[in-house]
Amino acid sequence: MDLKDPRKQQTLAALIMSGVVTTGGVMGFVKKGSKASIIAGTTIGLLYLGSAKLVTDKSVYGVPLAIGTSGVVSVAMWQRFIDQAPPRKFMPSGAVATLTTIAAAYFLSQA
Repeated sequence: MDLKDPRKQQTLAALIMSGVVTTGGVMGFVKKGSKASIIAGTTIGLLYLGSAKLVTDKSVYGVPLAIGTSGVVSVAMWQRFIDQAPPRKFMPSGAVATLTTIAAAYFLSQA
């Protein structure tokens, strides 16, 4: 994969995000029996996967979908992290919030 092409970089970033959030959702279900984790993780993972497909197909909607997905998840997870009673645990909400904020910044820089 020639990563000098911005579209390929964007596709790879979206695929990585898809894999990370889907894996996190599955882990939340396996460890805690959380149906919300598996539903949210797979739904968000599919949104990132759709973004990767749109970018690959040269659609103008691929990067905006990734920005929107990253932004919504980032806000929701930061809120969840902040709402925790001290001492706050970084995993999983803080980690996901940080990762999706970085992803949002990356995808915004590509818009």
